[in-house]
Amino acid sequence: MKLLKEELQRDQTLEVDQETLNRIGADYIFSRPSAGEPEFRQLFEELHQEKIGHTWKKYPLLDIGNLANVISEENKKRPTQFFFFYAQKGNQASLMGAATIAESICNSFQYKGFPVLSRCYIRRAYRNNRLYTPMLVMRIEYCEQMYGDELKAIHLGTSNIRVLKSALSNAFQNFKLVGNEVLDCGKYREIIFDFLRFSPSYQESCMTRLPEIDPLLGDYFKKVLNNSLSSAEAMAFKEKLKIHSDQPIAAELSCLLDKIGITQIDESLIEQDLKDIIFAHRED
Repeated sequence: MKLLKEELQRDQTLEVDQETLNRIGADYIFSRPSAGEPEFRQLFEELHQEKIGHTWKKYPLLDIGNLANVISEENKKRPTQFFFFYAQKGNQASLMGAATIAESICNSFQYKGFPVLSRCYIRRAYRNNRLYTPMLVMRIEYCEQMYGDELKAIHLGTSNIRVLKSALSNAFQNFKLVGNEVLDCGKYREIIFDFLRFSPSYQESCMTRLPEIDPLLGDYFKKVLNNSLSSAEAMAFKEKLKIHSDQPIAAELSCLLDKIGITQIDESLIEQDLKDIIFAHRED
């Protein structure tokens, strides 16, 4: 996997403004590819206490709640690089969060150039300080460095209201809504909003080729770029791509949306605060 570059094995300082650092009482924030077992256990237990959509909640605390097991389980699904984020103050470093980059949606996805930003978790004590963005930007930059011209699109799924609002406003690293999936979180299921961040060259290819293949594909892709695709339209887009899967660009996009798990959801089941954001955006 291209992720395992030499520079990924070193601590990397994140770009965080001084006001934020002052607010959380840190000199700087950095990432590293490993964490101590006791501190990871604290993070893992904290995650399990929260009602949030996170895949690690499916891993039992007693059976698999240590770092080596979690890394093993994640890499069974797809090659995955872990990042642990620390707030440094003096000679004390405190684990504030974790996230990953996966090589693809799953091992059975045969197309290259579609990495996944996943498993992001920020501990409660560090939230509401706009730390998600620098953690995200760092991983985007790694994807761009790793894949170069081979990068096609980066996948991101979220149920977080702040991330969703920023993404739909096009103010959030240029991610585009492509539909919804339902995530199994162990004791409950959660509706996830799925986004793709297209590389400029791949976006241009989609804008050119999809309308040539079928005008409806072009119309759906315009809605993707405008972040105005409804759940029903996302399913129609996926099915239309499947019909034209003899065309390479339609085949890989069809397979991508299928492996993500894009499905039609009853939008009346979406929590009201999320619904207000979505419907208000469609009316703009």
